[in-house]
This record gives sequence, structure tokens and C-alpha cells, in this order.
Amino acid sequence: MNTCLICKRPLGTAPELQDCGGDCLECMAEAGDPDAQVEMYRILQERRGGLMAETDKGLMSENDAAAATIAPGDESS
Repeated sequence: MNTCLICKRPLGTAPELQDCGGDCLECMAEAGDPDAQVEMYRILQERRGGLMAETDKGLMSENDAAAATIAPGDESS
């Protein structure tokens, strides 16, 4: 398996470890490559959005969860 020439992590094992010609996307972004920075920003925003959704789901009480599953107009429960 190929590894990043800079950080030595295995390439292709995570989105930030995409092979960018021998270096990973994360190292390229840290080095100042504008395309890599844009892509890393997108990856981090997706992760943050996913984490926020999981956190919000975890904070939902049982009553809130039950209410969220009731279809509009079906409030017989």
C-alpha cells in the first residue's frame, strides 16, 4: 500500500488521505494548495454536519422522539 511521502499514513484509507500524487490531501492542504484546502473544508463540513446530527439525535428525549415520528394529522397516540 502506498503511503503519503510527508506524513507516512496509508493513502486511500480515508477521504483526507486521498492520493494527490504521492502526498495525501490533508498534507497538500496544509502546504497551501488551494484546491486541496477547498476539498478538506468540504470533508470537514460534512463530518461536522454528521456529528451535529448525531449529537442532536442523542439529545432528543423519548417524548420528543415519539412526537417526531407521528405523522401530521395523526395525533391519536
